[in-house]
Amino acid sequence: MSLETHKAGVEFRDRLFAGEDDVGVRRNEGYTWLEHLALSLCNFENMSPIKGVRHGLYACVGFGSGVQGLSRVFGPTTVIVDRQMLVRDMQAFLEKEDKPFVINPDTDFEVFDCMAAGFLTEVLPPLRFLHSGDLELTASLFSRNISAIPAGSGFVYVSNPKATGGIDLDMVKPPLWRRLFLREGIGRDIAGDGIWSAAVEHMTARVESAAFLSERYADKLAASLEHLEKKAPTALKRDFENLATEMSDALEARNVGGPWGSAAG
Repeated sequence: MSLETHKAGVEFRDRLFAGEDDVGVRRNEGYTWLEHLALSLCNFENMSPIKGVRHGLYACVGFGSGVQGLSRVFGPTTVIVDRQMLVRDMQAFLEKEDKPFVINPDTDFEVFDCMAAGFLTEVLPPLRFLHSGDLELTASLFSRNISAIPAGSGFVYVSNPKATGGIDLDMVKPPLWRRLFLREGIGRDIAGDGIWSAAVEHMTARVESAAFLSERYADKLAASLEHLEKKAPTALKRDFENLATEMSDALEARNVGGPWGSAAG
């Protein structure tokens, strides 16, 4: 990865976490997607599931809108979801709102990851080939194929007099009759093989840094590789199998002698 690509990825992440898209900072019902996510977790902890679900849905579509909008600005980008930074920003928001709740980065994002990935596949159906709840993978491939999403489609802010500020976030797709009879669907020209090859490329980059992951997220990456190996076309199964072996070796080396293996020290 070049220095310029890395800098662009970091700026993308920072602006995504700030709630931006291609227009600027976006709020739905008064909050950014990150703030909605913090409120969702807090409400579930306080036994308010209806509020928790509502804020959670706003968080998922807001995240998707940010990825879509920023991908139009930066072009295809590897989406980094830094959990520690996410927790830091969410905790700062909750403290400001005087809502005492401690977020656990190892467990509290699992539902959000699956749901947000699901919304991305709703907008760009070819991503369903992966059948994956891996948010970084799904978001990165969504960004990679941003040119397949026409202007005015996907995650779109629309006028809604009943919503706070008179604007609401919706998912816009071609009408059902046009999809059925005219075959007008977002991403119809994206081949399944292309999606899988891009997944191999993305996971290869993540495995290269696996030795620096926490044990929890190394386990999640391993589970994602196992899932992809099972679902992948026969021609690519070996690629995911090899990546899983490579990651296992890297983690074993870390356990023996730190991130740089037995050469450390």
